[in-house]
Amino acid sequence: MTPSPLTRRPAARRLWFNLAAFAAVVGILYALNPDIGEAVGAVSIPDDFVGGSLFTLWKYAGLFLDGAVTTVVISMVGTVVGFAIALLLVFLRLQAPTRRDARAMAFLKIAASRFAKGYVSVFRGTPMIVQAAFFWYGLGLFGDAFVCGLFVVSVNTAAYIAEILRGGIASVDDGQREAARSLGMKPVQAFFAVVFPQAVKHSLPSIGNEFIINVKDTAVLSVIGIFELFNQTRRIAGIHYRQLEAYAIVAVIYLVLTTGLSKLLSIVETKFDLPRPELPSSN
Repeated sequence: MTPSPLTRRPAARRLWFNLAAFAAVVGILYALNPDIGEAVGAVSIPDDFVGGSLFTLWKYAGLFLDGAVTTVVISMVGTVVGFAIALLLVFLRLQAPTRRDARAMAFLKIAASRFAKGYVSVFRGTPMIVQAAFFWYGLGLFGDAFVCGLFVVSVNTAAYIAEILRGGIASVDDGQREAARSLGMKPVQAFFAVVFPQAVKHSLPSIGNEFIINVKDTAVLSVIGIFELFNQTRRIAGIHYRQLEAYAIVAVIYLVLTTGLSKLLSIVETKFDLPRPELPSSN
């Protein structure tokens, strides 16, 4: 279907507005530093902030890119693995003994539920930076810092997503279960065929927010020597002892990453008509 002129005009206006804003920023930068072109190809870092920032960004673009890729990969893998672990945690958390259960089965259900509650309490109640130091320096379970970082982000994220999924399950109306039971489904069938799919759909926006939070929170993994975006910036800042330019650049990179991912998730939420809750940081 061809879009109407009314729908094309706002998009065209946004494009021209963005181009005008970009041109204005370039003009301001040039006004602040007329020798802006020389700063990029300079042999040593210029003394001024704008020239130093351009020099740092141009010369160390590869390191910034490597750090950004590492950050996104750890965040994405950690969120996906955390979601898988969270599914198991929610299943254990919802276990409750019934009158038909034998004593051993009732004990196992209670133990499983308490284990899930304890897991969530521990990993939500301690900072990720402490968890990273504990597993890497304390227990020494991993011989590779990158693998340890993936593990820490995964187990930490699982605790938050488990609570998100539990809230999603609670948000499904009880009438859904009753309707499924009236159709002859067993309780387990009603849960996995009717309740759980709706709970996951309701939880997807919050899980997406958790992914964006992980993009920022992976900066704490620098404590175990992973050269994600923040740690790469620390390395770059130490080369010329120019902290301001390096950290200003990494702030912009984080802003671009989180804004771009938020926009992408917003498009997905709109397409699938999902709710859009606001969540605080997980750490």
